Amino acid sequence: MVCESCGGAGTVDRDGRTYECECSLWTRIGASMPPYILSARFLPQHLTSPLIGCASRSCFVTGAWIDVRAIIKAVMMKHHGRFIRITSDREIRDVFVGSKSRQNSDEDSKNVYNSVEDLMGGGDPKGRPKLGPDLVVVRLNELAYKNKAAAGALEEALVCRLDYGHPTWVLSDVDKPFTSGSYAFSESVWDLLTTSFAQVRVPRISPRTEAQSALASEAGPREPRPGPPEASSGPPSGPDPPGPARREKVREGPRERPRAIRPVPDDDAPAGLGLYGSGVKKSGGFGQKKPFGRGD
Repeated sequence: MVCESCGGAGTVDRDGRTYECECSLWTRIGASMPPYILSARFLPQHLTSPLIGCASRSCFVTGAWIDVRAIIKAVMMKHHGRFIRITSDREIRDVFVGSKSRQNSDEDSKNVYNSVEDLMGGGDPKGRPKLGPDLVVVRLNELAYKNKAAAGALEEALVCRLDYGHPTWVLSDVDKPFTSGSYAFSESVWDLLTTSFAQVRVPRISPRTEAQSALASEAGPREPRPGPPEASSGPPSGPDPPGPARREKVREGPRERPRAIRPVPDDDAPAGLGLYGSGVKKSGGFGQKKPFGRGD
C-alpha cells in the first residue's frame, strides 16, 4: 500500500524542510533487524515488561526465547537510534579460537571479528571507546558440543562489556536453562552472572505451541529422511525397471534355483585293487614295485 503522507516518496516537506516519512523510518528499522526478530509478534504483556526499561543496564535474563525476542523487537523500535547486536556463546567461542578472523574468513565475508572485543565492542587501553554495539544480547546454551575454551571465552566477553560500562543482556532460556551441565558453564562465569548483572525474570507470555512453531520456523525446513526399501518377492538382480515392467517382474514370483553341478564318470580312471598296486605274492614276498594304477 502506498503511504498517504508521502505517496511512496519516503520524505515529507514540512515548514520548508524535508523530513523522513514514518513509513520509511519503520522500513529502515525493519531492515536492520535479524529475520527471527522481525518475525516476532509482541503482545500487550510484552510491552509492559520491566525488561524494556533496562536497555541501559546489564541484566541476567531468565525467560522463554519467544518472549525475549518480542521484547527485543519492541526495544529496537523504541530505541531505533541504538545499535543492538545479538550473539551467542557459540559465536563467542568461534571468535575466540579465531575461526571468524580475517585470516580464516573469505574475502567477501561480512562478519569478520579478529578478537572478542571486536564482537562485543570494547575499548582500547587509553580508555577511548570503540564504535561498537550499544547493547549486546548473549544467548546461552547455543554451543552444541564441549569445548575447553568456551567458558573462558564467555567470561572474557562479559568482562569486556562490564569493564567499559556497556549494557549487556545474557539470556538463559527456561526451556534449556544455563546450568552446571552446560558446555560454557564455569563457577567464575556463574559468579559473574549472579553478582555483576541484575536478575530479571520474564514470565511465560506466549503459549508453548507458538514457541514450538516459532523455533521450528527459525530452524528452517528439514530434509526428508529416505524410507525403507520396498520388499520384493524375488532375489535382487540389478536395478528394477520403472513402471509396469517392474510390476510384471514382481508378479513372476521367485526364480528357480540352479541345480548343483554333478561330476561326469571317467572311463580311464583306475578301479578296484588297481588303485593300490599288485599287493603281496602267494610265496610271502612282496611283488615287484609297480606304479600306482591299473597295472600292466
